[in-house]
Amino acid sequence: MADKPESGELTKTDMDLAYYKANLQMQQRALQLQEQGLEEARLQTEQQRQQLRLQRRQYNEMMKCPRCGSTSLSGNKKGYGIGKGVVGAALLDEVSFALVNGRVVRFTAYKDFPRFDKKNILARLGVEKGENCALVADTGTALRYRCPSEAVDDIWCNLIDNDTFGFLQVTYDMQYYEEWYLTLSNDEFYAYRYNTENVITSLLTFPESAEFPWNNENWHIAKNAFYVIVQSYVDAHNAFGAKVRNQFTCIYARTTGDILYAVFDGEVIADNGYVPTEELVFQLAGEGGG
Repeated sequence: MADKPESGELTKTDMDLAYYKANLQMQQRALQLQEQGLEEARLQTEQQRQQLRLQRRQYNEMMKCPRCGSTSLSGNKKGYGIGKGVVGAALLDEVSFALVNGRVVRFTAYKDFPRFDKKNILARLGVEKGENCALVADTGTALRYRCPSEAVDDIWCNLIDNDTFGFLQVTYDMQYYEEWYLTLSNDEFYAYRYNTENVITSLLTFPESAEFPWNNENWHIAKNAFYVIVQSYVDAHNAFGAKVRNQFTCIYARTTGDILYAVFDGEVIADNGYVPTEELVFQLAGEGGG
């Protein structure tokens, strides 16, 4: 007959029960965290909905006719001048338009749309997918494409809820909203990165000590209709033999690939006729105004 365990000792059954109890508690905690995450996501979505409702009301109040109170203002524009150009907004019911010289540059709709599968939503919206199309957001409640076609720079579907989404924004010309909005191909990215590394290395006191970040996350390389910007840092020995980190920025002309503007360690080291993007956009808006 097997000996009974001495008083105070745990049997295998006791240990198994303790294990299963601990495992059950961990599962319960994981479910609690999951429920908490779902609740936070629901609250965030509701806050977004409230914000868009408020934004819609503000648009409605801003665009009402002072005589009849109508919000159906077809063709009515209210805006400010940029050079000869005019930037403004027009509202038709739950749809708003941003205009530059009478040309729509952004369309926004605050209404419920049937949600299409993300694989065919561009086609259902009448957008022919281009080779530069990039999915930049897919959060479950929002879906966003950058450069989805030759004619459209950005499409953003937000407040996705089961079979509907409550916000649609189509931007035809992102240069009025973001400076560096175009994505680069892998070939372009690495070509500008390596070229910039060579340029910056040539400036160093001890070029052989240069260490650039190896991961792409520490490189900001983007472009717009006029320029390509490259920003990062380099670790290298200075004249005293100490290893220091220096930040740098190089801006290239897209048409020629020449460096128009460069900053190294806070000092402008090249300025070859660089005109800020904002000024170029204003000039274009002015020329469009005739």
